[in-house]
Amino acid sequence: MTYFINNGYDIHGMPKLPMPDVETYIIYTGKSIPRILSSGKLETDSEGRQILSLNKEFFGGEAGKPELTAKVLYVKNSDGIIEEYIRFSQVFDEQRVKFRDEPDKVYPEVFRICEAEGILTEYLSTHKADTSSHLMSEANLVRLYA
Repeated sequence: MTYFINNGYDIHGMPKLPMPDVETYIIYTGKSIPRILSSGKLETDSEGRQILSLNKEFFGGEAGKPELTAKVLYVKNSDGIIEEYIRFSQVFDEQRVKFRDEPDKVYPEVFRICEAEGILTEYLSTHKADTSSHLMSEANLVRLYA
């Protein structure tokens, strides 16, 4: 909605609004690669990233069924900040499991490991308080619902 308003489109007066190109990504943070990604059956883009199709995977490619395609990013096909984010998520998950009954120990250990391994160091150096607050609430939620 913001896109249309910011570009001066009359959302109620125009029968069809021009749409921007949309790219959808799924960031998979698990350590083991799911069968669907390792099967070799998915299409790939020009950079070798696999493309998951909602329609093909869940509706057999049937016409008229919902369609959404997304490029799947994971440790083996990403680099830079995305790879660091994935690795950060994996470290967090490992520590969340390790300190299941002591959630207040999760985030200090995540930060220690990330600093030692050079994961998101620039981001965490300026956003540690916000991130620790978020991680603490995540750890408590996981503990409550696990």
